[in-house]
Amino acid sequence: MKKSELKFLVVGAGAVGGITAALLRKNGIDVEIVCKYDDYASLVSENGLKVSGVCGEFSTDIPAFASVSQVKNEKDIILLTTKTTDMIKAAQSLISILKKDGFVISLQNGFCEDELGRVSAPVNNAIVNMIHQIEQQIREILVSNFNDPFFDRFR
Repeated sequence: MKKSELKFLVVGAGAVGGITAALLRKNGIDVEIVCKYDDYASLVSENGLKVSGVCGEFSTDIPAFASVSQVKNEKDIILLTTKTTDMIKAAQSLISILKKDGFVISLQNGFCEDELGRVSAPVNNAIVNMIHQIEQQIREILVSNFNDPFFDRFR
């Protein structure tokens, strides 16, 4: 499947989800975003997302919804960017719109692969295992390359 054929959904329209969705859209990816609140979803749908920072300044239109139940088409890749406290409920709602061979990828600040795995295991657990392996590799790199007391707790 070509990049241009993939259908993405970003669940969580905060700092991580908003910038991720905007950059995907700017680069021609078919992406939609789920916001937590109706009024925010309406604002995004009507005005798009405006980005300003190290990636430059740009605006992009993007379809936005207030809940996963409003999303009409199945998705190849769902990026989960909610707060950790909202993650389980959000992940459970994704199963019905995730393509059979699709993936849910957590972009949360903190690895929640165990909890996400319990929810997504009936669908596809490969990405959860991959995230766990990446986490382990990052930890090993940080611990072995930085001789700082901060990293002692990871040793």
